[in-house]
Amino acid sequence: MGPSTEDTGTDLARPARPARPDGGRRARPPRGSRATPRSVGVLSVAVLAAAVLPAGPAAGDDDPAAGSPTPRAVRVNAGGDAYRDVEGRLWSADAGHVGGRPTTVDDVGPVSGTEDDALYQDLRVGMDAYRLPLDAAGTWRVTLHLLENFHTAPGERVFSVSAEGTPVVERLDLHAEVGHATAHTVGVDVRVDDGVLDLVFDEHVNHATVSAIAAVPLDEDGPAPAPPAPPAPPAPPAVPRPPAATFPLRASADGDHLVTAAGRPFLYLADTAWMAPSRMDQGEIRRWLDAREEQGFTAVQVSLLHFVGQQDEGPANAYGDRPFVDGLDLSRPLEVGERTRDPRRDDYDYWDHVAYLVEEAAARGLAVTAVPSWYGYGGEDWRAHVTTRNAGAYGAFLGRRLGGHTNLVWMLGGDNAPRGDVAKVAPGGDRSDKVAATDAMARALREHSPVRHLMTYHGPRAVSSAAFFGGREWHTLVNPYSDQLVHRHAGAAFGRGVPSVVAEAYYDGRERAPFLDRTELRAQAWWAVLSGAGFAYGHEDVWDVDRGWPAAVRARSATDVGRIAGLLAEHPEVEPVRAPLLAGAGGDDATRAVSGRSSSGAVLTYVPSRRSLTLDLAAAGRLTSADRVRLAWVDPATGSTRPLGDEDASGARALDVPGGWADALLVVDRA
Repeated sequence: MGPSTEDTGTDLARPARPARPDGGRRARPPRGSRATPRSVGVLSVAVLAAAVLPAGPAAGDDDPAAGSPTPRAVRVNAGGDAYRDVEGRLWSADAGHVGGRPTTVDDVGPVSGTEDDALYQDLRVGMDAYRLPLDAAGTWRVTLHLLENFHTAPGERVFSVSAEGTPVVERLDLHAEVGHATAHTVGVDVRVDDGVLDLVFDEHVNHATVSAIAAVPLDEDGPAPAPPAPPAPPAPPAVPRPPAATFPLRASADGDHLVTAAGRPFLYLADTAWMAPSRMDQGEIRRWLDAREEQGFTAVQVSLLHFVGQQDEGPANAYGDRPFVDGLDLSRPLEVGERTRDPRRDDYDYWDHVAYLVEEAAARGLAVTAVPSWYGYGGEDWRAHVTTRNAGAYGAFLGRRLGGHTNLVWMLGGDNAPRGDVAKVAPGGDRSDKVAATDAMARALREHSPVRHLMTYHGPRAVSSAAFFGGREWHTLVNPYSDQLVHRHAGAAFGRGVPSVVAEAYYDGRERAPFLDRTELRAQAWWAVLSGAGFAYGHEDVWDVDRGWPAAVRARSATDVGRIAGLLAEHPEVEPVRAPLLAGAGGDDATRAVSGRSSSGAVLTYVPSRRSLTLDLAAAGRLTSADRVRLAWVDPATGSTRPLGDEDASGARALDVPGGWADALLVVDRA
């Protein structure tokens, strides 16, 4: 159909809350994957067991329990497909990983120390963890099969691994230990009480790597069965209240930063779980929010609706409740009976569940950035279902239903330009421009919300929201949607009198290029905050609430980003400045060192890789307005500080990023 000519901002009376259609709620939908199938974080015991044959030991691990019907050993070919070793045992295809990427390196030639060359030549690198389900609780012998396939000198790859909190190996340098292209095994006996083996990889220099993992039961009488899962706690009856004077967020006096309702600086560090409202139940929402609060995040980002073009399970949420009376008609939101927080009541509907998430986030001091109807890449999701009239009606409903929650931020659109950008709209679908519809939704949200919330737009990658709606009265927050080089986009957005938040860059756990390791992921965040912007983190298993999300939410990359809030607590309201470096500043790429000056007077410079620097002390003195300056390194991977002493603010000083650090933050403050 052609562009809509209907009136904008139509105010429909609030619909009555009818009895639930068909006498009750629909069955809970299955947790589907995205349109492109992808591996999940934890593979079922049944699937792993199908790849386990009770046979003799493979190279490097004993199997004292072989021959007994249960429990069964688990073996995984990390980074590769199912593999039968020379002893006749089958290793399952890669599963259970949290982050990282697979790689195959058959060009290294024969692997010394093994007859199973192919088992070692398939690897996974850069992962945070593995979570492998076991038949039961008990004591298990865990063996890691390792290969240095890339680095050719000692000191170029150093990592540690723990199993259930017990060290398997600490600061292992494979090249120093056994050399290049040589099989190496390390192992430990550990007690597993919950039926899931947790392996954690900690990178010290470059990527951690693993070729294969074996877990073999050791209990002679057979391990005790895993304890039953505890029952889900009942829903709290009372509505939690946010910390006083935090929300709503607003712009600072100069317009460039975010502040709380009380005027205190607010650093926006968000996690992204777009599908949380439609795929998480109440217990899962609480667990997710608890984790993010603990890690230091200050906000979360969600889509109020599922991604209609990418997911085939339909619009119903975890309780089987639908958002609309008539399929995908935005103008007919479905409310049922009285409003309630108790999911056991028939009155608990889709919008009660959304409100529950917003309230629980507020109780933890977290802002919620909500996308009303994700337009989709190429328009594949809700874009074709949005018209000027129903956008106004839907915006009015959201304003009335949710607009009283002070911790909201609205983000319209979703991975899509409002003009053109319709390559993935289904044949016969509405391909009209959505500028008027977006404006109508924004105006209706404003007119019907009792609270004045910040509002922005989520366009296509590497295009700022200001390119489409800059200057609009409702556009009160800039989203410089970024590629990996966040410093280019965030820096360009600062200083225009509107605060900015990088609402998306690249996520952890990607299965296609670009693959970002832990250091590169936190570099995105540091580039953003030192350019004066907020930042939103994401993980591929969390954004769409895949089955692996409970493990992925603990990824070290998330901890790194959440840690930034604590590190900058003494140095708020950062504005970008030219780095006070005579050498070592890097180029306009992933090597770029970025500096910001805080309202505290300190100058912070993020250095994304190991290198030598020459600090311009005179420039640092001018930036801090001091005759003497105090220098310190901060490790972004741990938060630890290494003081460097005081210097006169003149001349220069040569510095090196501390040994063993992958990146560093240089803090120059008044002495």
